[in-house]
Amino acid sequence: MALAADSPSNTRIEDDAFLLLRDAARQDDAAKADFYAGRLGSYPIASYVDYYRLKSRLKVLTVEQFHDFLKRHEGSAIADRLRNDWLLELGRKRDWANFDEQYPLFVLNDDTQVKCYALLSRVFKAQNVAAEARALLIAPSGYGEACSSLIDALAQSGQFDSEPPSSATARRAAPSRCWAARNRKLRKPSICLSSRWPRASAAAAPTTTSIWWRSAAWPGPASNWRCWR
Repeated sequence: MALAADSPSNTRIEDDAFLLLRDAARQDDAAKADFYAGRLGSYPIASYVDYYRLKSRLKVLTVEQFHDFLKRHEGSAIADRLRNDWLLELGRKRDWANFDEQYPLFVLNDDTQVKCYALLSRVFKAQNVAAEARALLIAPSGYGEACSSLIDALAQSGQFDSEPPSSATARRAAPSRCWAARNRKLRKPSICLSSRWPRASAAAAPTTTSIWWRSAAWPGPASNWRCWR
């Protein structure tokens, strides 16, 4: 006997398929995402099925497919969430034209990496964003490629100082400051953090350039800084 569309057993089957769809999207497995999405034609939250199906192919998503999704789900939270994902991908590709078009429309605007890409876009336009970057980069968690690239670009453009400060200068620093430096001995990129910064945080810190990082939240002389490579 066939199961009723709204029977508990059928609901559990659909819920399981939805979770598998979500996992496939997180793994960028478009084939699996399409398979599980095909089993959820009458799922109550169809917009999320649509979202995960597109998220699985975000790296090859076209501008037309993105705008089509926004048109179908205009004004919804899930539309803004796809815009968040899309902005990260546009920033990764350095597609500043489409990024600059979508960023002002990002309602939630709660993603540090997106904010770093927004500043990076302005750096590429020769705008000075050092003060805004110092206010944004107050902790290393969640930096990712976006914020490390921003720090690298600011160092190369001279918007961040090229030498670490004296301890007196450091104590007077704004909420955060970055200084680019090279590890002259090993010739390898390094991250230098205050010794009071938990070591676990260093793994999430930027790695694309040699950075002296000092936050006023951890006062102390520059001699207390330690480096991770």
